[in-house]
Amino acid sequence: MPNLVFITPHRDQNEFANSLKHEGIRVGEIIAYRAWRVVEPSWSRTGDDRLHSVFVKDYVWHPDEPASGDVKTHGIYSFQDVICSREEYGYSPLGSGPLLFGRVKIWGEIVEHEAGYRSQFGKIVSLDHGDSELLMKYREIYRLNMSSAESSRIGETLQSPYGVSRLSDPDYGKLFGLSLAAVFVVILVLNAVALSVL
Repeated sequence: MPNLVFITPHRDQNEFANSLKHEGIRVGEIIAYRAWRVVEPSWSRTGDDRLHSVFVKDYVWHPDEPASGDVKTHGIYSFQDVICSREEYGYSPLGSGPLLFGRVKIWGEIVEHEAGYRSQFGKIVSLDHGDSELLMKYREIYRLNMSSAESSRIGETLQSPYGVSRLSDPDYGKLFGLSLAAVFVVILVLNAVALSVL
């Protein structure tokens, strides 16, 4: 007789997360996508130059520390696919104010859902979509490199003679603790050395 599998209907997600047996699988960081809310100054609230959770009204993402949450109750939510607008976000945010969209590195305990993840820890990797002035402001505050799209445009101008882009990852500078300008200089010097050897 074949094995039968019974699927229980509509269990609460938190109950389900608590019931999962840890399989002992360990993975590194996952890059996912999410939105952050900008709190603009108004008569009832002051702005604080920090990015906030879209749904948890008073949760602030600080520049120098990872966001954290208990995956058995809430955790840090993110999407598997890129989101670039309120419409793509698909949820009505609490409060008002513009949203910025980007990539987040998640790690720790992670529960995978149909459209994304709920993780124990998260750290902003890049801010890619939203109001251009706010993107510049918050990239500086959070010390983030430019978006992948901006990096790709720059990388296209720094092609090697063989048509391979020497700059395709906006995180090169972070890997070595260098500014993006220093990375460009290193790439240009390496290209010049490689061409002189040929």
